[in-house]
Amino acid sequence: MSEKDNGKKKYADNVVQFQLKKMKRNADHPNRNAMTSKFKLILILAFVAFLIYVLTLSKPVGNLSPIQISKHSFTKTTDGYLEIRIEPNISKLYVVPGLINGVKANFIIDTGASALSVPDPIAISANLRRGAAGKAGTAGGATTVYSTVIKNITINQLQVKKVFGHISPSMKLNGILLGPSVLPKAEFSIKNKIMTIRSKIGG
Repeated sequence: MSEKDNGKKKYADNVVQFQLKKMKRNADHPNRNAMTSKFKLILILAFVAFLIYVLTLSKPVGNLSPIQISKHSFTKTTDGYLEIRIEPNISKLYVVPGLINGVKANFIIDTGASALSVPDPIAISANLRRGAAGKAGTAGGATTVYSTVIKNITINQLQVKKVFGHISPSMKLNGILLGPSVLPKAEFSIKNKIMTIRSKIGG
């Protein structure tokens, strides 16, 4: 047998010995295999959760930060009402998709908000006109806003026409802040962290 063949045989013997030792170690430590499997499962579940979070993020608009759409449902009742159930998202916001002047947008439902506030990039997409300038109070202090009139807002089967609101250049989230005054005929309630909006279909 040549020196080259001897080298190959020695290498093959080493590989076999290594695999035999590895199998013996695994047999001696069954708990290690179980822990490895659990770790892999945890990694897979974490990846799936992250993927779901990314897929539920809103599409970027201008320089606005993406926002996660809440888990929600629309239910039409037998008495002609629409019930919207919304769970808080990861940022504890209640966010549902809809339309503003026929343009897709996300609505941040805030029972403490007194009006409708539209970020500048969304206002441009929805062809909103800036009106008179004014001041509005925010968590960061007073900010300049511009009055505007929205032709129509649609959330599933709820439709509201000629909505008065304002354009807020200081808003950075990809969502329109919507207060109860925008849906004056709707009933708002929160129970066990789930928001329910109940309104006659069409307005």
